[in-house]
Amino acid sequence: MKKLLTTAIALAMVASFTLGVAACGGKDEGGTDEGHTHSFAWVYNDDATCIEDGTETQHCSCGETGETRTKTGTKLGHDIQPLPAKEATCSESGYSAHNGCTRCGYTTDNVTYADALHLRYELNEVGDSYTVAGVDDDCNDLAIEIPYYYKGLPVTAIGEGAFMGYPDGDSDIVMPHLFDLESIVLPDSIKTIGEGAFSDLHSLESIAIPNGVTKIENGTFAHTPLSKGITLPESLETIGNYAFELCAFKNIKIPDGVRSIGVDAFGYCMLESITLPDSVAEIGQGAFSSCSSLKTVTLPKNLTDISNRVFYGCEALTTVKMPETVTTIGDCAFHTCFSLTSIVIPKSVTSIGELSFLGCVSMLEIWNFSDLSIEKGAETFGQIALYTKYVYTENEESKQILTDDGFLFFEDEEESLLLHYIGHETSLALPASSPTEKTYEIYYSAFRNDQSIEQVVIPEGVTSIGSEMFSGCFLLKSVTISESVTTIGELAFNGCNSIVNIVIPKSVTSIKFGAFMACSLGFVLYEGTQTDWDKIEIAEKNFEDSIHPVTIYYFSENEPTAEQWAESENWWHYDGTGRPVEWVKE
Repeated sequence: MKKLLTTAIALAMVASFTLGVAACGGKDEGGTDEGHTHSFAWVYNDDATCIEDGTETQHCSCGETGETRTKTGTKLGHDIQPLPAKEATCSESGYSAHNGCTRCGYTTDNVTYADALHLRYELNEVGDSYTVAGVDDDCNDLAIEIPYYYKGLPVTAIGEGAFMGYPDGDSDIVMPHLFDLESIVLPDSIKTIGEGAFSDLHSLESIAIPNGVTKIENGTFAHTPLSKGITLPESLETIGNYAFELCAFKNIKIPDGVRSIGVDAFGYCMLESITLPDSVAEIGQGAFSSCSSLKTVTLPKNLTDISNRVFYGCEALTTVKMPETVTTIGDCAFHTCFSLTSIVIPKSVTSIGELSFLGCVSMLEIWNFSDLSIEKGAETFGQIALYTKYVYTENEESKQILTDDGFLFFEDEEESLLLHYIGHETSLALPASSPTEKTYEIYYSAFRNDQSIEQVVIPEGVTSIGSEMFSGCFLLKSVTISESVTTIGELAFNGCNSIVNIVIPKSVTSIKFGAFMACSLGFVLYEGTQTDWDKIEIAEKNFEDSIHPVTIYYFSENEPTAEQWAESENWWHYDGTGRPVEWVKE
């Protein structure tokens, strides 16, 4: 008998091990590294409620997860205890003394309820649940927790515009008490959230949507920052029009199971990257339009249409992975994606809409595997190849090189160009040479709208600061320009309102239109005399269009002479430590 029992245990262990590795995958299928095989074990998620079983998920020691299933028999059941009377709060009803569940509020007694003080609830037509319909003007709570039960019934919905900062979308009717709302906690009983329910909540930084919600309705979180993120449920299937317009989160995980994303759903968001699950079959017009920080996008493998305006104005977008199922690229789909340096057009593509790639000035390489006749420099097919240097029809190697420190170069036999910076450092010293040790030019709008750069050094050898090179770099406050620079291009520092002073070397002979427009310059330190300064070709919309009046200081290594003081009252020099110091007239 003992031998039989030992044998049975051994067989059970073998069976358990076999089940544990059954879901294992290699590098291609399961995403594992070579030499590793998943060994999954079921781990309880501790998420059971009084009336519903919890779930368990497969976990491997490497951190990968597998399937999730219901763990039968784990529901907690009600913990019925005598409960004392309670006064109503902002969000919860008050009640008389009764026997009820300590966890969820369920009761079998006849209870006398008092309405919540500030939240308004509506009983649904069937009479078996409540909807949060709104919040009163006198609610000043910074945090609101929606209860699972209200007056003994579950709260299953948040009504249309319930917490909207501008009720009914009317900007003249303001709910200022909601602008300060910092936290909203939703119970697992919520299954529906109405249109505009949490829009225009200017202080709400994060929220978790409970599992069971299948749709984020139109405008649900529009104009609400959510700067620390939002957790979307695995049950989600649809993201509505304008759902997250003007939100400030940088990343978001779209659950596998989402099938459609609405018109302008993420328009004007601060997204930096996004990977869309393969379940997504439809992406609405302008869904990611004007996401100015968005750099990389991976599209779902079953997508057939790239809608009109879908990435319009995504000025930082450098990489788009397009699946081989796409047949149509809509009008203005990648309009003004200044940083898009290359693209692969799959064989499946049969049409490219009007102005699809207008303004894609960095699109230097195209791999065209479709039957479309895309030609270098042509304005056809949405101007995709207007600025292109190479159109490949076979799998040829790219001429772009990404350095270890994040600088993207383009190099061929004729030229070397610095296209973009794809790293995350705030202080940059541009390379002294290209990856193949050639001199290089900085390409048009190379750092445009970068929202992380604070300091930059332009090295010797660079002769020109290109047009719009640092335009819109709002955090840029320190620029060191080498003595090899002769030209500062159009709009080069336009809108860099953190720059309050700058040293301009004597080598500069031309400052183009709007190079320093809308900056916060208070003074310019010029490394030459006033006579030298007057010889510079300075176009319109520069120092006279700075946010503040600009004073020009001229360089004198020694204390200015009487003749120099007569020429100008503004002189400077470098002290013994290399710091710029103003000369003071005695």
